[in-house]
Amino acid sequence: MEFINVYNILIIVLVAILVIIYNLNKKLRKHDSQILTIEKDLNIQYEMISNLLDENDGFEIDNNNNKQNEINILPIELFPSDSELFRSELLKSKQAVITIYYNNGDNERKIWNASKINQNSNILGNIRSRQEFRNGKWQKGNIAKVVVAVEYNLSLKNPVQFKSDKYFNENTITKDNAIKLINKKFQLKLDRENTNWSNINSDGIWSMEPNLNRKDNELYLILNNNEIKKLHVFRIPANHSVYENLYVRKDKPVFRLLFNVHDTQFIETIMHINFKEFYIDFLQYD
Repeated sequence: MEFINVYNILIIVLVAILVIIYNLNKKLRKHDSQILTIEKDLNIQYEMISNLLDENDGFEIDNNNNKQNEINILPIELFPSDSELFRSELLKSKQAVITIYYNNGDNERKIWNASKINQNSNILGNIRSRQEFRNGKWQKGNIAKVVVAVEYNLSLKNPVQFKSDKYFNENTITKDNAIKLINKKFQLKLDRENTNWSNINSDGIWSMEPNLNRKDNELYLILNNNEIKKLHVFRIPANHSVYENLYVRKDKPVFRLLFNVHDTQFIETIMHINFKEFYIDFLQYD
């Protein structure tokens, strides 16, 4: 009797073992299936990465195309350089000078009548829409770049209003007095021979014409802001390269320099040269 009980127990244990083995085997097969799925996914991702690497040359072509697109954009410089300030000043003057620089070194100046420009106008878009500046046209025209500058002395519709008796009467500071003040303030050696100066003229700008031989020696420039009684002082070294780019009058041996009174960068408006590098300081007078 006891033998039968032991036998039954062994059978039950054996069945339990078989069930356990079956379940383990089932789980192993499921696990193997998951591993195969993961492996399959990895293979797919590997193939995708391989394809992307194989297409790397295509990406280089796209980069070259991007560089080509950059080359196909006509370089345009604005003076003043700040676009919002340029728009504001253009709305006042209603005119600007477009200087076209060619690859052969030549340049050409044109007057832009900007009377239709308003506060919402796309300035660069308007300039690029000109026939000679359109894509394909400017390349054929051998154009290197375009500089557009607000030109106050051309036709300033609303010029800065000054009372003439304030600037040209006997109480206005003279060049000699300005030189004395500057020499005392900055310990310089300005005199009438090495200095050119300008009051604000009737067009609301500074204008001066140094003789061509001035370039052989150190030259000082004084811009007198009669409105606020301030003298701006500049020093240009002898034979500086800037002289090669200044405008020279054809009817007399002098350079022609024009400056906008409101331009704190002191961009010479004919040739668009920044004189800030020559700036010494300002002097307030009574």
